[in-house]
Amino acid sequence: MMEHKPNFTPRAQRAIEISKKTAKDMGSKTVALEHLFLGILHLKAGVIHEVLLGVGISPANLITAISNRIKEEAVSHASEDTPEFDPKFKQVLEIAALISKNFGHDYVGIEHMLLAMLKYDGSPINEYFKLLDIPEDLIIEQIKNYFQLTVPEVPIIGGFHPFFINPQGNPQNQAGAEPSQSKPRRQTMIDKYGVNYVEMAADNKFDEIIGKESEILEVCEILCRRIKNNPVLLGDPGVGKTAIVEGLAQSIVKSSAPEHLLDKQIYGIDLASMIAGTKYRGQFEERLKGMLEEAIEDDRIILFIDELHTLVGAGSAEGTMDAANILKPLLSKGAIRCIGATTNKEYKKSILKDGALDRRFQPVTCRQPSEKETLEILKGVKHKYEEFHYVDYDQECLKLIVDLAARYIPSKQFPDKALDILDQVGAKVKIKSFVRPKKSKAMELELEDLMREEDILRGQGIDCSGVNKKQEDLLEKYSKSLQNWANKNFKNRKRIRPQDIYRTVSQLTNVPMAELSRTDAQRFLNLEDRMKSKIIGQDHAVATICKAILRSKSGLRNESKPIGSFLLLGQTGLGKTYTAKTIASSLFGSSSEIIAVDMSEYSEKISSTRLSGAAPGYVGYEEGSALIDKITKNPYSVVLFDEIEKAHPDVIQSLLQVLEEGRLTDGLGRVGDFTNSIIILTGNIGSEIAGQGGSMGFAAAEDQHSIIVDKITEKASQALRPEFVNRITEVIVFNSFSKEDFSKILNLELKPLRKKLKERDISLRIGKNLRSSIIEKTQDSNYGARPVARIIQKEIEDELAELLINGKLKDGEKISFTGSVGEVSYSITAKPASEDQTPPLP
Repeated sequence: MMEHKPNFTPRAQRAIEISKKTAKDMGSKTVALEHLFLGILHLKAGVIHEVLLGVGISPANLITAISNRIKEEAVSHASEDTPEFDPKFKQVLEIAALISKNFGHDYVGIEHMLLAMLKYDGSPINEYFKLLDIPEDLIIEQIKNYFQLTVPEVPIIGGFHPFFINPQGNPQNQAGAEPSQSKPRRQTMIDKYGVNYVEMAADNKFDEIIGKESEILEVCEILCRRIKNNPVLLGDPGVGKTAIVEGLAQSIVKSSAPEHLLDKQIYGIDLASMIAGTKYRGQFEERLKGMLEEAIEDDRIILFIDELHTLVGAGSAEGTMDAANILKPLLSKGAIRCIGATTNKEYKKSILKDGALDRRFQPVTCRQPSEKETLEILKGVKHKYEEFHYVDYDQECLKLIVDLAARYIPSKQFPDKALDILDQVGAKVKIKSFVRPKKSKAMELELEDLMREEDILRGQGIDCSGVNKKQEDLLEKYSKSLQNWANKNFKNRKRIRPQDIYRTVSQLTNVPMAELSRTDAQRFLNLEDRMKSKIIGQDHAVATICKAILRSKSGLRNESKPIGSFLLLGQTGLGKTYTAKTIASSLFGSSSEIIAVDMSEYSEKISSTRLSGAAPGYVGYEEGSALIDKITKNPYSVVLFDEIEKAHPDVIQSLLQVLEEGRLTDGLGRVGDFTNSIIILTGNIGSEIAGQGGSMGFAAAEDQHSIIVDKITEKASQALRPEFVNRITEVIVFNSFSKEDFSKILNLELKPLRKKLKERDISLRIGKNLRSSIIEKTQDSNYGARPVARIIQKEIEDELAELLINGKLKDGEKISFTGSVGEVSYSITAKPASEDQTPPLP
């Protein structure tokens, strides 16, 4: 047995995986050496292929010959069970590990495994070469050239060859062996720490790349430069940086890449694997240098380093260089070609600070695809998801996925977030659809009972042939039932419905399904009437806001600006902040969809940095703008700047960009997009002027209202600067409340209290005199509607709380409050039966 676990290269691991799958597909009981050889042959464009071609053997023909022979032998014992590894298979892997060790290698590759199979006593692989008149010594000679070492003859001990090879041997031709026609290149370190993207593209491992043609062409141009031929792909996570490299590999396979790149091999380098296990100083540098030397020797190799920023500091320790410093000289001379990929944030943080490293890379900006481009991407890849999940996506579903991803998943980028939904909704429907019938499950339980009965009978020495017969009959019936169910499911693919997509997005975003399924038409239908039912006494303000919003959403607005920006002015307590919350709930589904900024916290000049982010060198620079963080997470929202007049003038100036361009840029260069939001600014500017006008109601003269608005707007321009006010969609002055308005407000404030009492079957009645007293007291205060809630709390709720706790007010009773503010009295009576059927009186 091996003392240590062998370190198989990625290609060797894939060969073993393929061999196991091949054995199962061919109906073999065990995974034999022939399957391992097939697994190696299925790895295209590698050293084994070059070795075979060098001696005149077609790998494709060899695959066909071996496959046909295995199928003939496996017909009699086809099985659905997972095959086990043959003991010979395990011995060959042990020999391969021993060969690797004696060569001084710290990995086991496919070349070691082929050597082990060739020298294994009684190996069936040699028979295939004999049929082709190719001596095994010739194959060994070719691999010897690859290693640049001698593979001497060794005695057979215990059925296999324990290769005690001198790794210092000099290469020499054996007698009778024909000279090599082509010398394979050395790529052992690349095999171990890299993945061949061109090979994966040839095996159809990548999805079709759509809409990245310009970026791929730019990468090709940089790769074809004489020096500094190292592109770095920059973009946010999920925009498709790695997909560009996959697209380049696909174009090489399809021969659609530039002529100078058609023979290239792109290797994705895994720095984590390269660092893993480096216990001693210099081990990492040795591995990296070895890999780079291979890339220098073979100009066909292009290295791809995903997460390029990990180069800085990778493998560094006291007295050693990191990966970035080892790479710098080679990158500037053009000795190797390297493609990097990282985010803009990490590039600025790690690469840009190192000017010497930065100048060796040529940036290629990877933009986020538009919604239209993302839809085309989904159309191009949907067939792979359909085959995997066994479902059907129609065009309308794809469009719905893109629309919902754009609206409700702003924190991620296209196409990644759309593909996430596409994949998860397929998985959800697949799990829901493919459920075994209850009848089959019942048969499974019955079979288990029969098996237990058989065990008991055998233990007692009783004949169990009758039980066996029942098992066979039931098993046959169960198999047919299961097969019929499977055929029915696979014959009729499940179609993805909009409801499935809404359910998936709701799960991902925690947005209620009812809100997800609402269309814009449904949101804006009767918007004005719905808002007027909640906002009392401000019909003019509501009408102005709704008209501006409808005008914007009709497609007539400037798309680079917010949906609307409104400056709400007037006395305190008139419902300016409440209006912002009502807009949020009416348009965006919830009053919580509001980003509130209290401008009284921005009264100092330095506080402007909190809004747009601190400048470099100041505390909080790396944190960026909190407002941009919020709008990025929730772009479909109401942004409320409360009490705008209390902010410092410099803070107000920083909002000009938001009102004019619909965006805000922080010190880190991040851009917040406000084009899908509604900007609400509230203030008490000119409240004394508005108070002089009295109630505006239906009876107020339009001329009087216009005069007041003009005066307040002029005062707002003086306080906030004309250029700021001029960028606002509408300046709206809120009216003072009439007696009728206060009565409606009182009903609204009492509504939640009545609802809570109704849960305990308690009826609440407020006398007319008390209602009039509350309204008069509120009107005299000049604080708008706010005193209503305070009076209700003090005069009614406090009394109710004491009565409920003392047990004087019981469930099923009626309480009536009468009198006036400050002299409130109550009476408790049994609730009449008729009141159970009717709502309580005011």
